[in-house]
Amino acid sequence: MSGLKYHGGMKGLYAMLALTEASLVDDDVDTTPVRAKKRQDHEDEGQVTIHMRTRLGGGVRIWPSIKLRCRTTGTESKFIHAVGLSPFPTWTRVEPGGAYTLLFEALPSSCRAFDLVEDIPQPGGLVVEDIARNGRDVYRLGTD
Repeated sequence: MSGLKYHGGMKGLYAMLALTEASLVDDDVDTTPVRAKKRQDHEDEGQVTIHMRTRLGGGVRIWPSIKLRCRTTGTESKFIHAVGLSPFPTWTRVEPGGAYTLLFEALPSSCRAFDLVEDIPQPGGLVVEDIARNGRDVYRLGTD
């Protein structure tokens, strides 16, 4: 099982984490609701798909520097696209139980486990360590 770790404490969290309304500036928030969608399993050759679900609602955004890092080789797979989530600097409001999807370049075939790393120039980047590789390269992670 992978462990969800945040670096920088509660004040610095920027992705995959519920934020209180008081911490959001209205001008920086995309108030379009993102609702949980019905799960659809599919395999996309040549990419890694990570479905994230947040237990709590709030503002979420992702930095384009997020990547996957193979624990064996150190090879990094670049972020391609997010579905249901805004890139930095825009915030997206996500309802409790809301989900979004992150797409990455393929990992090397020799990779057996990897880390999800949001490498940002300030405290609060998301790190999910030691995700066991599966044959489909489709993963479901949560923030609780």
